[in-house]
Amino acid sequence: MRNALFYAGAAIALACAPALAQAPAAGDAPGAAVGGGVAAENPFTVANIDPANPFGTVDVTMAGANAESMQAWAASLDAELKTEITQRCDVISANSSTFPADAVGFCTTWTTVQANETATPAVPGASPLPAPM
Repeated sequence: MRNALFYAGAAIALACAPALAQAPAAGDAPGAAVGGGVAAENPFTVANIDPANPFGTVDVTMAGANAESMQAWAASLDAELKTEITQRCDVISANSSTFPADAVGFCTTWTTVQANETATPAVPGASPLPAPM
């Protein structure tokens, strides 16, 4: 079950995680067509995320390299910062060939951690498998 959640989170991250870069420039209008599968309300684009510094002023070094350390780190962040990281990851994941592998990997883990954070807790004794059809 845990592997299934990981892969589901990774797939979501790859499909909708292209936003881990610099803050949008003053002239960049949120909601503009951004391409790359990025939602229109995302202010981040491939054009305003620097591949050399994909997280901008957000220091992600304390997140660690695994889901457990990242989850603990994410718990210390406010909602606004979590949203920025998610938006940046949306852009980065959707355009993975443009960004460094470590940024893409961070975003994959970030998406998994966020998906697990919002998942419905398991009911004790319930089967993790879907009911047969």
